[in-house]
Amino acid sequence: MKYDTFVKLRGVGCLALLVAPIALFVVRSNANKAAEQAAPALVNEGMPIPPPPGEGATTTPAEGSLSDVDREVLKLQKEPLDRGTPDAKGPKWRVKKGGVVIELRCDQDKGYTTWNRAKIDANNNKQFDETWAFKKDGTVERKVAPNDDQNYTQTFVLSGETWVPK
Repeated sequence: MKYDTFVKLRGVGCLALLVAPIALFVVRSNANKAAEQAAPALVNEGMPIPPPPGEGATTTPAEGSLSDVDREVLKLQKEPLDRGTPDAKGPKWRVKKGGVVIELRCDQDKGYTTWNRAKIDANNNKQFDETWAFKKDGTVERKVAPNDDQNYTQTFVLSGETWVPK
């Protein structure tokens, strides 16, 4: 191989080493944008964004009147079961908006025909802050983990528009 040919090949190789990372970066950033645009529309854009972990992680005060998130859970509980995906015990439906994850379940194997359980992750850290039970007699029970550790130490029952300690 002649020296001139070697120099030209070396130049092409160096140019390829410079262009490849830039091209890879552009392709990845376009893929991320496409994935964000393809995400399904989620329920209730007006839901509040919760505080970061360790700064009051529960979605509502321990007791008292309903919050916007509470109202959203009660609204979602009335939605049809076909909104969820099949599971071994019944349908399951996850709704995520503004940093709040609401997971609804229907235990059809226990005879329920509506969403009968809900879990709320107020700060999207994969640790549920609250768990709700919609009983067959119409009562709504809410258990709260005040330390965001899935250790539910506080229990409340919905009475009208107010949470009352159990």
